[in-house]
Parts: sequence; C-alpha cells; structure tokens
Amino acid sequence: LKKLENNKNSLQIELSKFLREEQILKTKVEQGRESLDNNSYMPAATYKVLNQPQLKTHGTVGEVVEIAEKYNTAIAVALGNLANNVIVDSEEEAKTAIDYLKQNNLGRVTFQPLKILKPKRIDIDIIEKVKSKQGFIDMAHQLVKCEEKYQVIVNNMLGNVLVVDNIDNANKIAAATYYRHKIVTLEGELINHGGAITGGIYRLTSALTLKKDLEKQIKNQEQTEDKIKEIENKLNEVDAQLQNEEKEERQIKETIMQLETRKENNHYEKDQTNEKITNVNNDIAKLEDKNYFDEAENKIMTQFYEAKKQLTSIEDNITQKQKEKDDLEALVNENEAEFKKQNKLFLSQNEKLKELEIEINRFDVQIENKINYLMENYKITFEYASNHYSLEDEVQVVEKRVNELKEKIAKIGPVNPNAITDFAQIDERYNFLTKQKEDLQNSAQNLQNIMQELDQVMKKEFMATFSKIQTNFQKVFKELFEGGEAFVTLTNPDDVLNSGIEIKAQPPGKQLTSIKLLSGGEKSLTAISLLFAILKTKKVYFCVFDEIEASLDEANVETFGTYIEKLKKETQFIIITHKKKTMEYVDLLYGMTMQEPGVSKLVSVRLSDLH
Repeated sequence: LKKLENNKNSLQIELSKFLREEQILKTKVEQGRESLDNNSYMPAATYKVLNQPQLKTHGTVGEVVEIAEKYNTAIAVALGNLANNVIVDSEEEAKTAIDYLKQNNLGRVTFQPLKILKPKRIDIDIIEKVKSKQGFIDMAHQLVKCEEKYQVIVNNMLGNVLVVDNIDNANKIAAATYYRHKIVTLEGELINHGGAITGGIYRLTSALTLKKDLEKQIKNQEQTEDKIKEIENKLNEVDAQLQNEEKEERQIKETIMQLETRKENNHYEKDQTNEKITNVNNDIAKLEDKNYFDEAENKIMTQFYEAKKQLTSIEDNITQKQKEKDDLEALVNENEAEFKKQNKLFLSQNEKLKELEIEINRFDVQIENKINYLMENYKITFEYASNHYSLEDEVQVVEKRVNELKEKIAKIGPVNPNAITDFAQIDERYNFLTKQKEDLQNSAQNLQNIMQELDQVMKKEFMATFSKIQTNFQKVFKELFEGGEAFVTLTNPDDVLNSGIEIKAQPPGKQLTSIKLLSGGEKSLTAISLLFAILKTKKVYFCVFDEIEASLDEANVETFGTYIEKLKKETQFIIITHKKKTMEYVDLLYGMTMQEPGVSKLVSVRLSDLH
C-alpha cells in the first residue's frame, strides 16, 4: 500500500506539471488565434485599412496563401514584408485607401492591385539548368496554394524565387545563375539578386509566421493532452490497485474478528459442557441409590398399564368408525354411478337437439333463398307458383333443362338491329387507320435511316477535322511556348457527337495538366494556340480579335504578333487591343480622339508604309 501511495503521489505531481503546461499552451493558442482573427499582429496602418468597411480589400498576402509546414520558413523569408501587403482589385481602390491613410495620418501601406499585376518568371533555359543541380527543390510559387484569383500575386512575388535545401547548395546554384535571381533555403537563409546573403533568426511577424507558430503550439498542446491522458490512465490503474489492496486488508481484518468471536464461543461452550458433566455425575449418584430406583420403576409400570388400557379403547373406536366409513363410501359410489349414467344420457339428447336446430335453420335459409330466387328471376311468389304450376318431371331433369336454356340465351347475347351497318362503318375506318399507320411507320423508318446516315457523315467529318486541329494545335503550341506539349481529347470517345472536349497543356518546365490549373497568361496563350490551329485547319478570309492578348506579358505579346505576321497573308485580321506591342505588328492603325470637346474624330495610321 505504501509503495502504491508513493507512486500515486509521483503521478499526481507529474500530472500537475503537465496541467500547468497545458494551460500555458492553451493561453498561447488562444492568443495566436485572437491575433490572426483580429489582425493585431499587423502594422497599425495595415490594421486600420483592413478594418475600414468602406475600403474594399481582400486581406493581406499572408492571409490568402497556404503553405506546407516544411516550406513555411522559406516562403515567409522570400515574401518578407510583402506578406503584410494589402490586396485590392484595382489601382483606383488602392488610391482610395492611400487617401484615407493620408487624411487620417495613419502611416504607409503597400497595396497589390489584382488587375494590373503581372507574373514574374525565370527563363526556361535557367530552370532546366538548375533542375539538375543538387539541393534544388522547386520554384517558390509552385510551393504555395491559393485561390485562382490570387495566383497572379503569388506569381508576381515568388515567380522569380528559387527554393534550395541548404546554404551550401544555394551558393552553388546562385553562382551557376550568375546571382541574377533570389534564392532561399528551407532554414531561411536568403541569397539576394546580386549576391547579398541574409541569414540568422527570422523574427518578422506576419500571417505566415503566426500560422506556423499557432500550428506548432497546437501540436504541442495535443502532445501535452495525450501525456495527461496517459498519466490519468496510470493514476486510474494505481487507484484500482489501491482499492484491491484495501479490500484485501479489510477481508483480513474481518477474518481476524471472526476468529476471535469463534474463540470466545469455544470458551462459552467449554463452560456449558463442564456444567452438563456435573449434572450427569449427580444423576449417576442418584441411580446408584437402590430405593430411589425401585420407586421410580413402580411409578413407570403403573403409567404403562393405564396407557395400554386407553390404547385398546381407542383401537376399538377406530374399528367401528372405519366400518361406518366403508358403508358410506359404498353408498356414495352407487349414487355417483347413477349420476354419470343420467348425465351421459342428458348430454346425448342435448347434442341431438342442437343438430336438429342447426338442420332447421339450414332448411329455413334454403327456403328463403329459393323464394328470393323465384321472385328475382320469375317475378312470382311461392303461393302463386304453387297454385298455377305443377312439377311433372323429376327435379334433377328440370334443373338440367333450365341450365341448358340459360347457356343458349347467354350465348345469343343482346340483339342489335343495326349490327350490319355498324360493322361496315367500323371495318372501313379500321382499313383507313391501318393504311395510315403503315405510311407513318414507313416514313419514320426512312427518317431514322437518313438520321443514321447523317450521323455517320458528321462523325467522319468531325473526326477528320478534329485530327487535323489536334496536329496543328501541338505544332502551334510548341511554336508559341517555345517547347512543351499540348493535346485536345474527347471526354467521351464512344459518343463523338455528344462528347465534350478537354484541353491538356504542358508548358516548358511544368507537368502535363488540365488547362484549368494553368495561370491566367498560360490559359490565354493556350487558347490562342488552339484558335490559330483551327485557322490553319480551315482557312478563313476575315477574322476579328477583341483584346485576345490582354492577359499576356510583353514577351508573349511579341510572340503573338510574330505569329499573326505569318497568318495575315491568307487571313485578314481586325484586332481590338490596348497593347502597344501588338500595335507594332499591324499594317493599319485606327484610333478615336477628341480634339474638340464633345467631338470625336477617327484617326488612322498606315504602319505598313513604315515597316
């Protein structure tokens, strides 16, 4: 018991320690969640902007991205203060927010307008070069998850950042890329553009670092709670063992008390036995006295003879009573036999009476049914039939004759005097409708045959065109992207005419995936590739593009313009655009101007003369 109590005290001390630790962790987790929910970790100016209802914002960059724990430090360092930048839709909303900061003297905030941001990228040849280097993990923007509308921000901030495992490999890769790109390690060391190296303990507070700390505290809290449960289980086991030991102790004490009680009872029984021995010795002394023994013998013999006399008298009385009993039993048996005989006869007669009553009721029902049948079928009463009709033949013969006549009447049915005329009209209409039905069936079959022929022709023409487009699409895609792969496939090849079409693209340096997972610029350039593939498959003489290249960067706009140059010999293009780079490739440029207020004027420039 002492050993178990000591063990229990040790476990309780350890439990108290972990409970205090759990309380501290709970407080830290609540504070971390409160900081994230209330944005109290942010700079005061950023906090004010986000909590101003009239300003339309999407939160900070750190709030909209999701990062695996393994890459959290690297991405947090790569973003730095950019994690606290505020996301807005356009530059107008950023201007409104800046005016609010100025008017209220709140400080400075950096805004990221979604509409005007452009993704940053590293040349494909450099990516291919560093992929083979030891320690290279991936491009930073590939390690971040976010909603599609925020992808442009991630690509803008992290599109030109490389992630490497450690500082040694980072230095090697930086040298191989001539220190032209930012490189960050998993532990947070940063090699900046130009070669400057930043390292040490990262202490900048942002949504990313707070999320990481919160996840760590939650994990520690869960481990502490598991440890508490483990200690509580051990305490329960010790308590159970203590209860068993205490129960065994109580049983031992009860056994001792029982033994002491038995000891006292044995002493009492010993005293009683000694007293009985004394009484027996006294009786033996009396018996040894002869006179005392003779008097006792005479007294006993007198009592014996008197008892024997009484026994004889009682036996005689019993014999007489037994005879009377036998006579009465014989009389009772005789009376019971007579009663049984009479009762059996009564039951037999009563049974016959019930059978006769049932028979009478059955005949009454039959008679009533016959009378009703006579009235319903012949409209006469039983008295009238008895007085006016007589039965000359046997009943069975008459019933058979009646049934035969009823069958003949039923076969004849009701008589229709216009049956011949009605048949002629119905037969004529039947023949007419039958002919109409045959004509409709023949027409339907002809239509089905035509539709099947059309389906076959459509399938053949569609598949031929689809095959050409697929071939041209692969060529155009490689030409516009300077590499990569692209395919168009049917979602349901078994039903070509009702199938959808899925576009899969693999820009250089990326995995083959659906077009839905590409960035905005990549989607646009892929769509333009497919459009050019269709134009190459079936030439058209006139085509209008309305800001088709709006989401492309300058390099891809130049690629688009160069390809248009190749196609303009066979197709005339009208392009509506705001891209200056696109305007450089057109032959004739039209624009609207307002030299005088309220008066619009068309201006044209023939650039083909300058080319």
